[in-house]
Amino acid sequence: MLGEYEIGEFRKKWSEMLNKFELHDHPWVIELFEKRKMWCTAYIRGAFFAGFRATSRCEGLHSELKKYIHPKINLTEFVQQFNRLVSYMRHREVEADFASIHGDPVPETDFHNLEVSGAKCYTKEIFKLYRDQLHSSCLMRVIGCKQTFGCCIYIVRKYEMMHKEWHVSYQSRPCDLKCSCLRMESVGIPCDHILAVLVHLNVSELPKCLVLKRWTKLAKDEVKGNVSTHRWDSEKDARYLSLMEYFKELSTLACETYDDYVDKRDKVVNELVEIRGKKGHESEEGNALGDEFSVVIRNPAIARSKGRSVVEGSWRKSRKSKRSIKCSLCKQIGHNMRTCPRQQNLDDMEQSTGGMSCEFEESYVAYENEEVRNINYNKIMYLLVKQS
Repeated sequence: MLGEYEIGEFRKKWSEMLNKFELHDHPWVIELFEKRKMWCTAYIRGAFFAGFRATSRCEGLHSELKKYIHPKINLTEFVQQFNRLVSYMRHREVEADFASIHGDPVPETDFHNLEVSGAKCYTKEIFKLYRDQLHSSCLMRVIGCKQTFGCCIYIVRKYEMMHKEWHVSYQSRPCDLKCSCLRMESVGIPCDHILAVLVHLNVSELPKCLVLKRWTKLAKDEVKGNVSTHRWDSEKDARYLSLMEYFKELSTLACETYDDYVDKRDKVVNELVEIRGKKGHESEEGNALGDEFSVVIRNPAIARSKGRSVVEGSWRKSRKSKRSIKCSLCKQIGHNMRTCPRQQNLDDMEQSTGGMSCEFEESYVAYENEEVRNINYNKIMYLLVKQS
């Protein structure tokens, strides 16, 4: 699927796979083969994807964003955390630019001049990919050359792979090199077959036609479009930041009381209307702005999110709160044994019958009071044992 095959070789290997695993009638395999021009390397070679084969870049950004936010975050905190992420990514970009501009890598290959030439133009990460191709070019051999009108076609083979060969076309004026593997057109980095031809021709410097500008250290020096007309005004930005600091402190102190909030708000609106008048804005915009500030800002309504909450469910809390207390003495609801009124009656009876003997049981059982008749017999025995 991801192998660098020709279209004919890909079809042959696909048929071998179907015969081996008996997948001729499998619907998913049939559907996948019909979409082969969207994923198969043999069909999409030559289209520039900058090395991406999936949605890994988007998924990587999502994983970084998850470190700063969570599902319960509000909009204000989300904007703050998102700005923190953007600042962190810009900081890493500055570090990567610094590492690419300052310092030269130590040569590792025998092609010293070609390696140094690539290190001067490529960024640090792209140079690592370029150097890997230089290492692979050591296994390539130029076995022949065909002279055509305007260019030369070199035949390149890999060591111990005599059954496979690549064709590299070379044109001296203007300088142009192309390979049948189409790696340069797909990724933007010269392949090992082209580098082998450069070594064969004894070229000491990487040609400019093989250097894609987006992979160089100077890629961000020239910004095309309307953005190029923008110039940073340091004095204006310094005044802006100074005013922002004062207004932050004013907002922090004025929001503590409602009177200070209304007073400072009206003054700011008046100053804003005045300075807009100086800048040539219509006064109607200032009046509309004043009417807009007259609205009292309140906290937004809390909306319940979908799914079960992380904390304990509200139905469990309500169920626990509705659970009533039942007395173990009189079996009634609303109090326990310590606060039971019958317990107090028993205590009074115990004090009034301080010298009661074992005859207490017969006289007490004969007592016709409705409340005392329902008292647990175990409590009576407890009192008898206590008196004895």
